[in-house]
Amino acid sequence: MRFKDYITEGINDKQDANKRLQLIKKDCQPYINILKKTSFMYYLLSGRSSGYGSLDFDKKKVRQNRKPKDTPEEINQWVDKWFYKKFGIKARSQTLFCTSDKSSARNYGKIYYIFPIGNFEVIWSKKYTDLYNRAHMDTGLDRYKEFFLDYIADTYIKGKSIDALKSGNEIMLYCKEYYMLSASNPINHIVIDELESNNEI
Repeated sequence: MRFKDYITEGINDKQDANKRLQLIKKDCQPYINILKKTSFMYYLLSGRSSGYGSLDFDKKKVRQNRKPKDTPEEINQWVDKWFYKKFGIKARSQTLFCTSDKSSARNYGKIYYIFPIGNFEVIWSKKYTDLYNRAHMDTGLDRYKEFFLDYIADTYIKGKSIDALKSGNEIMLYCKEYYMLSASNPINHIVIDELESNNEI
């Protein structure tokens, strides 16, 4: 690559990064306010294994009919009803699964930064990193109900986003739309650096 081309590419990268940053600043203020309170030490992350290819930045809607990959459908439906009764949200089918722990996100594939647009809510467990448990899933719905109600149910709360981020546990994000930024894309590194260094945000 010629030096002139290298300079032009660098300028274009900064322009693209600025466009993304301006969108995030405009649309994601509630979330940015949370990040500021954590001194930008934690972010919502999501691992994606397929279907995104080389995608590095996009705006997405949260699916309202998410289907579980591993959890038996009857258990998933029962848990969904429990969450809806307690929090008014079908947390297993109408949320985006996130974490602030990079290792956990990486287990599910390519890591993306998630920026919820507008107001959002989180549901998470103060104790459990992940609701999924193969051993108890295999016992059937009735036995799983006992396990869930006896050990897991009371650990789940809605809200306290800062504590949720600091926990490193699974976070069920409830919002209408979000931006996703590939953590491996250099342009997005610029976005994150600018976000963290811009005290006027």
